[in-house]
Amino acid sequence: MSKRNKKRSVLKKRKRRMNYNGIKPGNLVQWQGMKYKVVALLKHGCLLLDNGAKLQAKECERLSQ
Repeated sequence: MSKRNKKRSVLKKRKRRMNYNGIKPGNLVQWQGMKYKVVALLKHGCLLLDNGAKLQAKECERLSQ
């Protein structure tokens, strides 16, 4: 694999990871029966959530929209 192709594949993987199954900042998500507002998308598939009291980071794969 050429140097250019390696770089392109890394960028494609990064783009795919940052999608977070269609979840965007400002959306409301549900986690264990409570609703949270998505504040920010963090790296490595995590979301920064706000329930009004404190901010929490959760893994995206475990959340349902």
